[in-house]
Amino acid sequence: MGVHPRDSRVKKMTEVERAYLGAWIDADGSAMLRGRDARKDNAKGRIAIAQKDVEIVSTALRLTQAGNINLNKKSLDWSGVGLAGCDMWVWSLDSQRDIEDLMEQCYPYSEKLQRLRAVWYN
Repeated sequence: MGVHPRDSRVKKMTEVERAYLGAWIDADGSAMLRGRDARKDNAKGRIAIAQKDVEIVSTALRLTQAGNINLNKKSLDWSGVGLAGCDMWVWSLDSQRDIEDLMEQCYPYSEKLQRLRAVWYN
């Protein structure tokens, strides 16, 4: 199930960029399959990073040159650190080809991407 570079909008990142983004996804992001049974054949993938400051979250867009940034008003506190009711900027990657490409570039640096990859290819 390989991705050809021309099929993905994700930029070919340097090793330092890959490590930075992979660690950031582990710290402040999510990598998941959503949908019926959360199995690859029934589900869609999503990778996202949320921050209170749009300038910080836009770094993910600059690194990957793919995805979208949206403002979630009065978000729920998923982090457990008291951010409930705060507006959160969210960078997300929803294209399945882009997710696969980003996952392949950054999985060595992210346990979340390693878990997603294990489900993705099984």
